[in-house]
Amino acid sequence: GMDKGVGLSDLCEKMGLTLADAVAAGDSANDVGMLKAAGLGIAMGSGSAAAKAAADRIGPDAEPHGIAELCRALWPEAF
Repeated sequence: GMDKGVGLSDLCEKMGLTLADAVAAGDSANDVGMLKAAGLGIAMGSGSAAAKAAADRIGPDAEPHGIAELCRALWPEAF
């Protein structure tokens, strides 16, 4: 019964956020619960079919700097 989705839910609760506020990025089957739980789930372009099916959208490939590219696209004002 424990997966990354449960962990994300617990983290949001402790931080006073809702899951709708959460953005999650993942690339493998063990990220499916988290991708589904987050308000915005993004599978990396090089991710597994299971991650892509669970996500709301597909991001850049994880390597070499996919998470950095994703963060710049989502929050350009922070960079």
